[in-house]
Amino acid sequence: MMRLTGLVLRAALISIGLTGIVYGLAIIFLRPLDTVEGELLFEASRLRSGFPLWVDPHVGAHEYGPVPARYYVLYTATWPALIALVPPSVAPLFSRAVATLAFYGGLLWIVLRASPERRHHAFLAAAYAGGVFMLVRAGVSGSADSLAVLLVAIALLRALTTGSLDAVAGTLFTLAAWTKPNVVGAALGAFSFTILTQRLRVRSGLLAAVGVSAAMAGIEHVASHGQWATHLFRSTAQPLDWSVWFEHVAPRFVFLGLPHLGVIAFAWHARADRSVRLALASLAASLAWTLFSMAKIGSSTNYWIEPSMVAVVVVSVLPSRKAVTFPPIAVGLAGIAALLAVLNARTIFFELPRLQTARGELGRAAQICALGPTDVAIGEHPGIEMTLNQRIVATPFQLSHTEARDLEQWKRDMHAPEVRCLIMESDLLEKPVGNVDAAHDRFSVSMREIARAEFALVDHSGSFWTYRKR
Repeated sequence: MMRLTGLVLRAALISIGLTGIVYGLAIIFLRPLDTVEGELLFEASRLRSGFPLWVDPHVGAHEYGPVPARYYVLYTATWPALIALVPPSVAPLFSRAVATLAFYGGLLWIVLRASPERRHHAFLAAAYAGGVFMLVRAGVSGSADSLAVLLVAIALLRALTTGSLDAVAGTLFTLAAWTKPNVVGAALGAFSFTILTQRLRVRSGLLAAVGVSAAMAGIEHVASHGQWATHLFRSTAQPLDWSVWFEHVAPRFVFLGLPHLGVIAFAWHARADRSVRLALASLAASLAWTLFSMAKIGSSTNYWIEPSMVAVVVVSVLPSRKAVTFPPIAVGLAGIAALLAVLNARTIFFELPRLQTARGELGRAAQICALGPTDVAIGEHPGIEMTLNQRIVATPFQLSHTEARDLEQWKRDMHAPEVRCLIMESDLLEKPVGNVDAAHDRFSVSMREIARAEFALVDHSGSFWTYRKR
């Protein structure tokens, strides 16, 4: 029975990994730009053009003509500065390629660093983490998550190898947070554990972390004329909503959450090994931070990349004899893996054709808009606007959750004659105005009223609702 269960588990995990890679490589080329990708590509375009990055949304960035751009800088300038190194024509593909290499390269690096007797289990864990379609969607997205988590994995592996948090590990942990500010869970766990158990052996890591943070904060402060902290807070610090937490966590916990707890349970039996304890502390803190963060409005499954990669690190240092589990648990794991393998195959079968169709539908929307040299389209999110305008007009989600004065300026822009059309990725404007979902609606009620007064629906092709100026 156990032998058959083991074979099913291994076959399912390998299937998950293979279908995940196929899915990831496909969406690199097929998926239209999403919200975060659009924002970061726009920020990279400003750096590439030599324009100031941090601009007060109330004033707006006026380098593009009559309709300014109103936005808050998302995260820090680290990732946009990297994307700005390549021409705009290849920047979307480049950002996704770097993220994909970081995501799968990090998992491969962990497996290769594992000792021969542990490598088999590390490979299976990596196949799972690199194959869960919900993680793959985030891992290959042209955002900063995968690169930040790669830095975390390298830092943690170094700490496990040297037995302490030295200056290199401290620097890498800190650079991860400055690349994507929410990637801090594993670092908090590693630093806390080392401080409690080996106070003196964390000194160089702490000094490096403080020094790197001070340097990065100084650079951003000077470059932004002191605006960077305000932008970071207003672009990312949306309030907590526990209905959002339940929506994100409850239906996915069997795939994102339960396996992480399983790794912690397995590793707990090997806690006599100090390396296992350090890795466990990092995973527990990363998991706790992720679960807490899922309650934030605007959170998504990309938050799970860090605990998932750290879980693979834990498996890679876990003595192989400790990875053998009791039959009921083994059967449960095999069942979960088999179910996910089926869902992965189903996702490839149904979602990839939809994504390919969506690209054509967005092209149809662009033809309907027929934008002139100074015309712009308003999009429900920045990915749409970057595709149609090669710039953004505003970041609806951010502005709808921030100061009213920023929203008022954006409302005025909607009346400009150069704003020719509006492209929605949902039927929000077709719903009654009183139908409000504050956690998900990108347009506030007042913005919806203006949009409905200014624009008329002219086409609904699958994924997009296209409106033209009345």
